[in-house]
Amino acid sequence: MKETEYVDVIKKLPLFSGLSETELVTILRECGAHRQQIRSGQNIISLGSKVSGIGVLLSGNARVVKDDFWGNSTILAHLGQGDIFGEAFACSGCAATVDVYADSDAAVMWLPYTRLIGADAGGVISRRLAYMFAKKNVFLTNRIEHLSQRSLREKILSYLKEQAVAAGSSSFTISLDRAGMADYLAADRSALSAMLGKLKKEGIIDYHKNHFVLMGFDGNGESIGGKDIF
Repeated sequence: MKETEYVDVIKKLPLFSGLSETELVTILRECGAHRQQIRSGQNIISLGSKVSGIGVLLSGNARVVKDDFWGNSTILAHLGQGDIFGEAFACSGCAATVDVYADSDAAVMWLPYTRLIGADAGGVISRRLAYMFAKKNVFLTNRIEHLSQRSLREKILSYLKEQAVAAGSSSFTISLDRAGMADYLAADRSALSAMLGKLKKEGIIDYHKNHFVLMGFDGNGESIGGKDIF
């Protein structure tokens, strides 16, 4: 690839932050980084494929999708410029268990994993990758907990409780819009909106757009009276 292209995007990645442009270009050259142009709707990673490199979305948008046995699709993540994907498959050598589709024309940079680690003389990138794996593992563990709840009501409240604890307050703003929240909780958007309205009417939550208040909750995981949320 031409190392100077998209350099401003690459320098902002947590994986490479703090490196000078010269250091960054050297690492990209040594690891054999290469760029791929993807058309909207095309697969970036296909289910069952072997993934040898870490993908970085340089431009465009994409989504990570998981299909069940019956062909029902669940969107696991939306990807935007600068997002990294495929690192778990590249590191483990396991076949991909998801599909990654381009939602628009996109440019992807592939970082061959083995060569990237080999070019990491100081171990900085290896430590950052370990941190990223750990952070994503926490994210996935939390999502599994929400999805394991028996009803949509419990899924919503489990998610909102996590957000309140993270904010340290019963009043907080989430990053997801309604469509994103529905995707995250594997729920129908209309059903989600209806349940949020019901919870608000019952006095369990209050909200305006993406700002929520979880009633009877102190932000530290403890109830402070009022109606039970579960």
